[in-house]
Amino acid sequence: SAAAEPANKEDERKMEIDLEKDDSERSSECENDESEHNMEIPKDSFSMFYTAKCVPEHFLPVCIFLLQMTTLTLIGYNLLKEGGLSNRNPMNAPVGVPLTVTISQYIACFVSVFTSEDLVTGMLYIGSRVGPKGYSPLNNDELPPTSFKWKMSNIMRMFEGAAVIVVSFIFIVQSSTVIDLFLNFAGVTFVASLDDIIFKLADNGFLGRKARKLAKRISDCRAYDHSQGWMGKRRLTFRFIFFTAIAVALWVGLSFVVHDQYNRKFACRSVTVTVGDTKHPWSRHYSGTYTLSKTRSHEMRAVYVKDQGMKGVVYYSVTTKRWTVGELAEDGTIMLSAWTFMSEKTETFDIREVTDLQLWTGENAHSEAQCNDCNPFDGSDETCLLHGSCGEDYTCTCDEDHFGPFCQHEGPCTEMIMDKFVEGSRSTSSNSSSRSFDLLYDDHHKKKPFMWLGFPVYRQNQSPFWHMAFDGGYWIIIEGQYTDTEDLLKHLGQSYRTTTNFDVIYISEHSSASSPEDLEFRARLTDSEGDGWDDDVNYPSSIGRLGEEEFHFNCADCSNSTINIDTTGRAGTFCLDSNGKARETGVCEELPSDHHGTVNRCKCDPGFMGPHCQIRPLEGKVKLQLDLGSGYCTACGGTNEWSFWGLDGIKTTCIPYPREPLSFIGTNGTFFRQLGLNLNRSHFSMLVSSDDAAGESNVCNATIAAKEIYAIRRNISEDRINLEFSIHLNKTSSFFGEIAEPEGFECKVTTNVHPSVCSSIGPLQHAWIQLDMQVTPIAHDPNSKTQMPTQNTNDNANDDLNSKTQMP
Repeated sequence: SAAAEPANKEDERKMEIDLEKDDSERSSECENDESEHNMEIPKDSFSMFYTAKCVPEHFLPVCIFLLQMTTLTLIGYNLLKEGGLSNRNPMNAPVGVPLTVTISQYIACFVSVFTSEDLVTGMLYIGSRVGPKGYSPLNNDELPPTSFKWKMSNIMRMFEGAAVIVVSFIFIVQSSTVIDLFLNFAGVTFVASLDDIIFKLADNGFLGRKARKLAKRISDCRAYDHSQGWMGKRRLTFRFIFFTAIAVALWVGLSFVVHDQYNRKFACRSVTVTVGDTKHPWSRHYSGTYTLSKTRSHEMRAVYVKDQGMKGVVYYSVTTKRWTVGELAEDGTIMLSAWTFMSEKTETFDIREVTDLQLWTGENAHSEAQCNDCNPFDGSDETCLLHGSCGEDYTCTCDEDHFGPFCQHEGPCTEMIMDKFVEGSRSTSSNSSSRSFDLLYDDHHKKKPFMWLGFPVYRQNQSPFWHMAFDGGYWIIIEGQYTDTEDLLKHLGQSYRTTTNFDVIYISEHSSASSPEDLEFRARLTDSEGDGWDDDVNYPSSIGRLGEEEFHFNCADCSNSTINIDTTGRAGTFCLDSNGKARETGVCEELPSDHHGTVNRCKCDPGFMGPHCQIRPLEGKVKLQLDLGSGYCTACGGTNEWSFWGLDGIKTTCIPYPREPLSFIGTNGTFFRQLGLNLNRSHFSMLVSSDDAAGESNVCNATIAAKEIYAIRRNISEDRINLEFSIHLNKTSSFFGEIAEPEGFECKVTTNVHPSVCSSIGPLQHAWIQLDMQVTPIAHDPNSKTQMPTQNTNDNANDDLNSKTQMP
């Protein structure tokens, strides 16, 4: 071993001397070696693949080729994965770019020609034959045979060169700034030069002795071709033609992209603007869908015009460098106002990159702009949220039970029902006798709901034919008879310009909800006042004065689906049972409808009301005012709406109140009183226990143990019967109570206590039981033999309260 080590070192020194000698000889020979019919083969890792003689020597050039192709493939995939599935923009090019970027793109296409050296070289050398240096064949027959490895090395060279050109072109097309353009281009150039860099490292010994020896063999090889003659003077001509063809191809491809950008082919087709709650309520009329204008552009960017309502416009202002929401005047000019919305400062050409909008003053308006385009080449229905399909026009066609730009809204509901009437509106017509608003359909498409600002419109189908629509920030109820949807559309489209001719009689809380369900509505008592911003248009600064009493709408549609209630998108889809729990099957029935064909409606248990049986037979509150005789009262209760939840008139027909009897001290000592609230299918009554009849078993029976103090039939009204009065009890043992005014108690000072201590207060001198309750009606049963006193009441179930006469 000791003897072999000096010998190996001696061999290495000898080999290095030979390599240096070969270098010097090669440099001198190369000056005169090339001729018209032969040329040195390219000095890169692809030629190293050809000169490799054993399997290990092939490893380095193959790895470099795989590294280049993998890197370029990953770059190309990453660049195309967002837009590669869309035939509208397969290159994922920007919506638009500044003129400076466009000029730089054309320059970059010319520069990228020089990165195509490997492609051109491979095309020129693939048909040649390779032989040793110094070989001088007299004719083609004496040329060495074509080598398979030589063809493979040139095919690898051509693949790598073509991949470099493709990736470079994608980078050029996708660049939106000059700096990004050339930075990305420089990165691709580095990947393209890896084969040359590896050869130089190997040739200079940085990759080891074997790699250097492999690189040196390239100098011993020449490419020969007697028939074509491209090795000499014509070689430059062929290269020039190839390079020019590549440059022209890149320029033509780029020109197609620039043409599409100029014609806004890549721009969003439509935009939905949603205006939040601001101190300028008139600005809500900017809400709605804006469609890409085919005839207008501004600062080389797309312009979007509002489809319905005010003539709104979304455009880019080069002065402020913001996307702006303004208004189009009659002459087509853009008007700006104190309610103009703007994006953050940006130079983007794509409205998709704009999200939040704010007032021009900088005030946060809680508003946004959203592109409505879907992707028909997505390969799934997720682009329309699994409730529709995306068409070739990049819009979603929704299923019958969904609507919206992405089918994100459930419905529309076929019928909306008010939970109660509210008086005091400024309506000039008689109050409506119907609480039902039916979905309005388009006159031209009988099965297609009539939409305004992307939301459904509802109408009463009996006089006075009120309409309910969304105005951009509020759901409103307007009066006025419109013969058809065209007439209604014209009215809605013009009325935003003033404060009064919208004829709004009821208005909801501010909302962008797709349905008026569960929103709080109030009567609109007065018109809003303008602020005089414009001499011709009196823009309102408020929505006017509203009434204090509110009401809500409920959707009448129901479902027997077993889908989880929380995922249905709308509360109340299921019908409720007597326990207030959702029933999934059995009670939602299909019924014929004159307006909607077939509808689903809940079949409620007797006494339950509401579209989904959500109104119980007895609802409300009861409050106790207890007087120990000093005029200072103790109050308890009045806040618990669950006190009579179980009294449904079916399973439970009577509940004692309070739970523990009240004790009074009279002339003959202490006695007890307790109320029994009785509800059945024919009437509602209240009983008062006698001296020793306290307890549920006695107070709920109208016998000698309990006296009936109040009763009312449940068939006297179609609406819920209001019970707003007090029952007065005192220390007289023969007195079973009287009906009094709701606030008819005589207390100097009232102290509230927790209901749990009410039963411990006593003995009492007086007690007032205040009722604020509602009883649902039930149609009269002709087979019933129960004879109750007739009460002439509808909204107030009291007799003459001032008389304070005891009921029989």
